[in-house]
Amino acid sequence: MTQALKIFPRLTDENDISSLDEKFPGYCDDQRAWQDIYREILVSVGSAPTLEAFLHGLDLRSKEPPADPSSITLMTIAASKGKEFDHVYVMGLVEDQLPSFQSKKAGDQSPEMEEERRNCFVAITRAKETLTLTYAQRYFGWPKQPSRFLTEMGLIPQ
Repeated sequence: MTQALKIFPRLTDENDISSLDEKFPGYCDDQRAWQDIYREILVSVGSAPTLEAFLHGLDLRSKEPPADPSSITLMTIAASKGKEFDHVYVMGLVEDQLPSFQSKKAGDQSPEMEEERRNCFVAITRAKETLTLTYAQRYFGWPKQPSRFLTEMGLIPQ
């Protein structure tokens, strides 16, 4: 026999909620987040999911909270895989950064260099509307050359 799952029963007394938030800072925020997750899972699984169905739905969800629409997201290229953004800024397109010093040391035709090239591709294909690529002539006081990937894309003459 399966039993429907019920999480975060609604408290009726506002004092109960505020005292919980005092004892456990962020309780109210966590409660709202779990209620949102539960509602989303209900939509995909159906009403009154079993614990197994709820846990399966939870496992399939993104582990990151949704970003505030007015915020700017700072992330690595690896973290951006599978996501898209209206505006993307790729910073630091210089030799020894992208591609990394280690991949340069491995050689131009190495698997490491190809992985760096794929990473650059991932970074630039996250943009839906605008893409801004940047580099500087100096980083931490050291002179740097623009990334070979900018040349390969035809953005900087050879």
